[in-house]
Amino acid sequence: NLMKDIIKEFQENKITILDKNKLKIKIKREQVPEFVKKLVDNNIKIYEIYEERITLEDAFLKRTGGNVIG
Repeated sequence: NLMKDIIKEFQENKITILDKNKLKIKIKREQVPEFVKKLVDNNIKIYEIYEERITLEDAFLKRTGGNVIG
């Protein structure tokens, strides 16, 4: 699969394939243009890209495993 081959180039990043039309990739902001260009150059259509933002609380809970001191 062409998409999987392209994704392999970004292997050091965390990639989650959500379904046959969606994927989630954790890359540095400066890698986004290179990744998008690689997809476009290989005739993979992109309909939407968005940056996932999490709240400070979500980041804390993710780091601590959800443990709350109380």
